[in-house]
Amino acid sequence: MNRKIIALLLCVCCILLCFLNACGEDESALVANTTSSGIILDDEMNDLFSDVSSTDLLLNTDTEPEYKLTEKEQVIANNAKEYMQQLDFSGTVLIGIGENVIYCDSYDYADKKLKLYNTNDTVYQIASLSKQFTGAAVLLLQEQGKLKVTDKLSKYIDGYKYGDKLTIENLLFMTSGMQDFADAYILDSLKAEKEYPIGYMYDLIKDYDLWSTPGTTYEYCNTNFYVLGMIIEKASGMSYEEYLKKYIFEPLNMRSTSLDTSTVNAKGYSWGNEFSCVYDKSIFYSAGAICSNAKDMFKWLNGFHSGRVISRESINYILSDKSKLGYSCGWVVSQEGVMRHSGNLGGYKTFAMIDYQNDIKVVVLSNNEQQSSAEIGLQLNEIAKSEI
Repeated sequence: MNRKIIALLLCVCCILLCFLNACGEDESALVANTTSSGIILDDEMNDLFSDVSSTDLLLNTDTEPEYKLTEKEQVIANNAKEYMQQLDFSGTVLIGIGENVIYCDSYDYADKKLKLYNTNDTVYQIASLSKQFTGAAVLLLQEQGKLKVTDKLSKYIDGYKYGDKLTIENLLFMTSGMQDFADAYILDSLKAEKEYPIGYMYDLIKDYDLWSTPGTTYEYCNTNFYVLGMIIEKASGMSYEEYLKKYIFEPLNMRSTSLDTSTVNAKGYSWGNEFSCVYDKSIFYSAGAICSNAKDMFKWLNGFHSGRVISRESINYILSDKSKLGYSCGWVVSQEGVMRHSGNLGGYKTFAMIDYQNDIKVVVLSNNEQQSSAEIGLQLNEIAKSEI
């Protein structure tokens, strides 16, 4: 009797093994498709997952070792979560201390029509946070001996009547006096989704007179960092995007960061409606075309802070605020060693900061143009500081 039972069990096992082998290829294909494109959950499942904090799930697509929060860090995470739950926020926020992410969570919809929620991997347009990368690239080229920040524009830009009066530093400090191509009356004349040749936005304003004497007056101007992108290409012999990829994105393992707007999976909203257009990367270029997510932005801030992007000497140059006007190389800087910047572009509001004194990094990426991302980011920094 026992032998019969054993024989029967062996037979069943063999049948199951044959079935699994036959299905194995299809199962692998399903997993591959799920990983690359994601699965659209129905409303009920979306509602279920939206209530689960990503800090509770502790998901990490980079397969890095899971970090266990200290008691104080857990208090920070709990207080940050409580603060965010009081807001009507759409997007992703992150607090990092030292090398570790202390809090990262996402809220509301990435796509309202499809009812897809934002996640900690969601890619946004980061808008003017791009200027941080442009400023770092210029200083890195200086370290490589390919330019000097004291160089005149005429060395890199041909045919500009003020080329001998402006330096690269004037662009880095927003003290050039140039006209901003992003002023509404210029920007509105462009077709948002059209690809323009590099230099086109500069050509729109190059015949305008300067607003002020170079080096004397701070005036936020996207043209400054657009022209810096042109200089990066001239000095490096590479495209702006290729240079960032080789020297910043890849070394920091920023796999979700690029200038490719097709990677953005959070639609931008304004007053509850989907923003009417997505700007081609050639329009804002080195002044605001980068796309990224919160995890990659932490890698950037942490890598920058630790000197893995540019040297400590270059970081001190930024923090010294040589112009004494509060803006330096893509950052708003303070005497307390805080570097921060906001972004605003076509349905997206963003913010990133490094608090050098306390080794705190904060990222706020929102796909709602009405969010006060800077205010939220500063408050998250205060929450973190209170427990350090």
